[in-house]
Order: sequence, then C-alpha cells, then structure tokens
Amino acid sequence: MWEDFFVIGCWVIFTLLWLIFLIVFSVKDNKQKKEYSNKSYYGGLYVTGIITIVLYITEFSKIDVVFPYQKMLGAVLVAFGLSFAIIARMRLKNCWSFNACVSNDFMIEKRFPYNIVRHPIYLGQSLMCLGTAFVTSNIGIFLIFFVGTFTQNYYRAIKEERLMNKITKGAYEKEFSKKGRFIPKL
Repeated sequence: MWEDFFVIGCWVIFTLLWLIFLIVFSVKDNKQKKEYSNKSYYGGLYVTGIITIVLYITEFSKIDVVFPYQKMLGAVLVAFGLSFAIIARMRLKNCWSFNACVSNDFMIEKRFPYNIVRHPIYLGQSLMCLGTAFVTSNIGIFLIFFVGTFTQNYYRAIKEERLMNKITKGAYEKEFSKKGRFIPKL
C-alpha cells in the first residue's frame, strides 16, 4: 500500500520539478535553431497519462502480483528513474526545451549521467513508467504507459540525435556512438 502513495508522490515531484525547470531553465533565446516541434509527442504523453490514470482508478486489467517484492521493486525503479531524470535535467540547465532546438550556448554534455547513456531523461521516465506498472500490477498500465512512453521517447531521441549531429557537424555522433541510447553499452 505504501508503494502506491510513494509512486504517486514521485510523479507529483517529477511534474512539479519539470514545471519549475520549464519556467527557470528552458531555452529562452529567440535565435535558437529549431528543427521540429514536439506537439504530437506531448499530446501523446498527455493522452497516455490520462489513460493510465483511468486504468489505475478503475483497476481495469489488474492482475495479481506476479512475483514476490514486485511492488517494492517497482517503487525502487520509480525512485531511481526520478533521480536519474532530475540529475540529467539539472545538467542541461538552459540547454533544454520542449521542442528540440539548439541554443547559442549549446555544448555537448559529457558528465554523469550523459557519460553512461545518450538520453538519461528518457531512461529515467521509462524506468518510472515501468516501476509504476509493477506497483499497480496492471498489464494495461504496462502496455499503455511503459510501452507507449518508451516508444514515443525512442522516436523523439532519434530526431534529437539527428539535430544534434547536424548542428555539431558530426561531433555529437563521434562522442556518443560509444554510448547506448537508453541502455549503457558494456
């Protein structure tokens, strides 16, 4: 039971921090180079979030706990994903926006967690979604929330990588080709 409240609390923290980051740290320079808009991406995330809330409230497609400590593992995944995403977001400071863009002060971030994976914010979000599915024991939440969010983040990451590689004239690909997109390469 505590895991449910913990997960909800983590998502509230995530949402509030992202709003603060948006207000305080997002790219505000009008001379930024934009490549594409993420309106459909964020529309998809909102719809996914709403469906997830409905599935959670109605307990539609809820299954029994599959393995011991499943809820605890889910809470750990949510906490780890939240911290990973927050640290990654803090590293970007002003080089972050809802739309993929490059500001005038753009630099390739190489510090933790970017030294492990190319898209640690998306990895953190995906871990939070997977953990939420474990805690709720809901196959619908797993399919819609985790798979849906991961798929959206995957395609967004590809578009962002193309933009970064284009702007940096190949330096981005040279630096990050040794790192996995979401999972560290060994």
